[in-house]
Amino acid sequence: MRSKLLALALLAGTSTLVLPATAQDETAECTAESCYSAEAVRADITELYAVLQARHPNLYARTDKAQYDMFVEGLIDDVTGPMPKAEAHFMFQQLLAKARTATTFTSAHMEDLFAALAGGGKLFPLNVRFDGMKMVLKSHAAEDDSLPPGTEIVAINDIETNWLGMYFDPFVSAENNDVIRAQLANGLPMYLPFLLEGAETLQLTVDRDGTNETVTVAAVDMATFEAITAARGDEAPEADKPEKLFVDDSGIAYFRPSFAPNEGAVSDAFATINAAGASDLLIDLRDSLGGDLDRFAPVLAHIAGAPFVMTGAVSERLEDGTLAEQGATTFQPVEGGFGGTVWILVDESTRGETVRVAAAAQDQRLATILGRPTVDLASGFAGKARHTLANSGVKFSMPTRYMLRASGDDTGEGVTPDMGLSGDDLLEAAMRHIGFEKDAR
Repeated sequence: MRSKLLALALLAGTSTLVLPATAQDETAECTAESCYSAEAVRADITELYAVLQARHPNLYARTDKAQYDMFVEGLIDDVTGPMPKAEAHFMFQQLLAKARTATTFTSAHMEDLFAALAGGGKLFPLNVRFDGMKMVLKSHAAEDDSLPPGTEIVAINDIETNWLGMYFDPFVSAENNDVIRAQLANGLPMYLPFLLEGAETLQLTVDRDGTNETVTVAAVDMATFEAITAARGDEAPEADKPEKLFVDDSGIAYFRPSFAPNEGAVSDAFATINAAGASDLLIDLRDSLGGDLDRFAPVLAHIAGAPFVMTGAVSERLEDGTLAEQGATTFQPVEGGFGGTVWILVDESTRGETVRVAAAAQDQRLATILGRPTVDLASGFAGKARHTLANSGVKFSMPTRYMLRASGDDTGEGVTPDMGLSGDDLLEAAMRHIGFEKDAR
C-alpha cells in the first residue's frame, strides 16, 4: 500500500513529495472521511471501465482487450475491504494508464498531493532534461555548487537512467516509453517517490569528466525548494515560447509560431518573409505544448502550392456512444504564399498537435523535416470528455477523437526527420545545414 500511496505524487505538478509518516500509516483505522467501502471501490472500478469502453474512441488501439479485461478483474479482486481514498485514487489511475493514452487520466491525486504538502511533504529539487539518451540537470539541485546545471545523471539509487521508464509504465498515462521519458523531462521529481519508498535522501550517480561519483541529495520542504531556486537564479521552464521571426543576411528566414497561431499574425509574418526576399524558411516547431490543430492551418496554407489536409481520417465518439467516421478536411493554399524552400525543425519537445502539423507537412512534401524524432505520435488522440464516478466522485478524462496522420498511416510512431541532426544546439545545426544546401543549389 505504501508504494501506491507514495505514487500519487508522481502524476502532478513539478515537485516530488516525500509523504509524512501520518499519511503513510497503513495501520490507521479507516473512517468514512479517510476510506471508501470495498463495495464503492469495486463499483467505481466497474463503472470506470464500462465508461471507457463506451466512450473512448479507440480504447484498444495500444493495449490488448483480453489483457485489459484481466487487469480490471485483478484490480477488483484486490479490493478486499475498506480502502484509503488515496490508494483507491491510485488504483483508478492504474486502470486509466493501462489504455496507454496520455489523455486518459484522473487528477484525483492532486488533492492527495496538496494534503501531503500541507502535512509537511518535501521535495527533491531535481529538474532535468534529456540530451539524446543522457539525463542532465537543467537547474541546481543543491544550495552549493555540487550539482550545477549540465551535470549528467547516470543513475538514481543504482537504477540506470536509461531504465527508469519501465518503473513508471504501470501508472503513468503515456503512449510509449518515449512519451514517459518526455514526462520525466517535464518533472522527474514528481515520479521519484514510487522508487524511494518515502526516503528522505537519494543517491545520484553523476558523471564528473568521465568518472562516476555518488552524491547524496536530501528532500527539502517547499520553502527551501523555492529558496534554492530563487537564490541560484534558476527559472521555471517556459510553458510555451512566444512567436519569433527573423531573416538573416544570407536570406534564410526563421519563424517560430506560437502554440495557437493567430491567422493575422501568421499572414503578417509571411508578408515580412516575402518582403525580405528570403530563399529558405525554417519553421521551428520545438518547445510547444501542442495547441489547436486548425489554428496551424494558416501556417501550412502559406507554404502549400495546392489544397492540403491537416490529418487523415478522424473517428469521433459522440455523447450517445456512436462512433462517427469522417474524412479529412481539405484546406486551400494562400495565394501569393512563400515560394522558396521550406524546412521544419522538430525534436522531443515538439508536442501534441504540432507533431501532426509536422506530419502533414512531411506527408504532403510541403517541407523537409530536420532535427530529432518526436516522442508524441503522429497519429493519435485529441479532444476531451470528462466523467464523474458515482461513489467516489472522482473525475477522469478521456479523448473523444482518434486522428490518423495525413498519409493515413497508423504506425504508432512519431515524426522521423528527413534529415537527422545532433548536437546541443539544434537550431545552429539546422541553420548550418540549410546554408550548405542553399549554397549547393
